Amino acid sequence: MNLAEVQQKIFHSFSNSSKFGTSAAHINIINLLNKNKKEKAQAVEQAFWEFVRGRDSVIILSVSTSSRLFQFILGNVPKIWFINGKVVDQNKRKDVVALIFSHQPVSI
Repeated sequence: MNLAEVQQKIFHSFSNSSKFGTSAAHINIINLLNKNKKEKAQAVEQAFWEFVRGRDSVIILSVSTSSRLFQFILGNVPKIWFINGKVVDQNKRKDVVALIFSHQPVSI
C-alpha cells in the first residue's frame, strides 16, 4: 500500500460517517513519516490538545513500540489504526500507524 492509498482510506472512512456533519474535507491529515522523534512528539501532543478543544485530525507516523511517545499514544489517542503490511513512502517501506483524533465515529 502506498501513502496516497492510506490517505484515501482515511478520507473515505470519514465521508461514511457524516452523522455529526463533519465531512472528510474538514479532517486534517498530518504526515510525520519523515520527521524526527522530537517533531513527532510535538505534533502528537499538539493534535491531542487540539482534539480536547474540539478539532479533529489524523496523524500518520512510524513509531517504535518501546518509545515514550508510543506509551503516550496508547494512553491518550482515541483510536489507533495499525495499518497491515508496509506503507511505501519515498520508495521506502515502513510500518505505519494512523492516530485518529476524532469526535465522530470512524469506520476503518
